[in-house]
Amino acid sequence: MRQGLSIGIPTYNRKEPLIQLLRSIEKQDFQLLDEIVIGDNNSPYDVVDLVKSSLSSKFFSKCRIIQNNVNIGGPANIKNQFLYCKSKWFWLIGDDDKVTEDSLDTILKDIATHPDCAYLKYSTKLPNGKVLEEDDVRINNLQDFISYEKKHRPGNLVFMSNNIFNMEKLSLYMPITMSYFTEVPQNIPILVGLDRREVYMRFSSRAICYYIAPEGGVTWNMLQVMLAISSIQDIPFKSLKQKDIIELLGVFKLLPFRLVCGWCVRNRNKVGNYNQLHRLYYGIYSKPFRLINYILLQLCKLEFLYGINILSFIYKKYKSN
Repeated sequence: MRQGLSIGIPTYNRKEPLIQLLRSIEKQDFQLLDEIVIGDNNSPYDVVDLVKSSLSSKFFSKCRIIQNNVNIGGPANIKNQFLYCKSKWFWLIGDDDKVTEDSLDTILKDIATHPDCAYLKYSTKLPNGKVLEEDDVRINNLQDFISYEKKHRPGNLVFMSNNIFNMEKLSLYMPITMSYFTEVPQNIPILVGLDRREVYMRFSSRAICYYIAPEGGVTWNMLQVMLAISSIQDIPFKSLKQKDIIELLGVFKLLPFRLVCGWCVRNRNKVGNYNQLHRLYYGIYSKPFRLINYILLQLCKLEFLYGINILSFIYKKYKSN
């Protein structure tokens, strides 16, 4: 294993955002990187030709492009980036994000200062200049991790481009990462390591990337993402009691249940059947019990099973006002 830093970029069918991301890396001292691994999920064009023709030959020589023969889905493509990494340190970046101008320098200084840290999570900038800022704090176990996230931004953990992994420390937990299906595979290694109290992580107030909202709004399947997140409770954590697992699920919630229901009634073509929403409610949102969430579930049941569109009417009325 090389002792330096590699970047992994899972990508699918995002020509312009991918090139913009790579150019934001190229503007820095990219020669300090071991390599840049681009995992292409069977895009309908040749990613090798795209990268080669869009960037300098020096930068292209740092790139290793792996092309999947079939589209294996986003979470699986993210998981595979861990297998491709040959370096001690690994930076996983979404293909539609962009890194800050001093990101590489910031990371290299931090990994030199904290060589035994298993996981570094940085702050994130928004295009308007606002920073979603983390505290500068060390976390030693899973209970402390949950307590920290409860006080900050539940749901923010789904974002992956501000994470740096120490693969020497986290490779031990890759079997569990590969065994469980979840929309947030990048979080599993550190969750398991903290659960066993074998590693520590650090949050940082420094920002290393921007969050760039996808053009045209949300393009992913909200229900599928939330169902996959609910599978985190299937992981055999050793230090958590049932109430702790409920709290852990809480810090991964992207949205309150009312917004999930709203998305489902507006995107019925993406919702397989009512049973999926039923499973999501009892997997994440039923504990602690809130009457409004239970009522929303029953309104969705009327909508999806019996064609009584009360909820659709309510959301349309609310939007028009």
